[in-house]
Amino acid sequence: MENQTLIRELNVNDYSDFKSLFEDLDECHHLALPHLFTKAESTFRSREQFLSFLNMEDSKFFAAETDGHIVGILQLAKKEIKGSSTIQIP
Repeated sequence: MENQTLIRELNVNDYSDFKSLFEDLDECHHLALPHLFTKAESTFRSREQFLSFLNMEDSKFFAAETDGHIVGILQLAKKEIKGSSTIQIP
């Protein structure tokens, strides 16, 4: 049977998986582009920072979860763009 992925809102109980995922991402960035990304000596995403992310007024964080583990994170943020009505795609 194929594993199913659940998309749900990130919550306070997700800190450990959140931290682990970002530590893995930091390492991947460093290995792929060491001239741009230095090796992280210690994590800089504290539980307090994580909780502040969850409490941001104009953002929501969602988790992709497979087999009880977070495998991806998405942030949706509402931002006002002043002085332009053009959408720019990089």
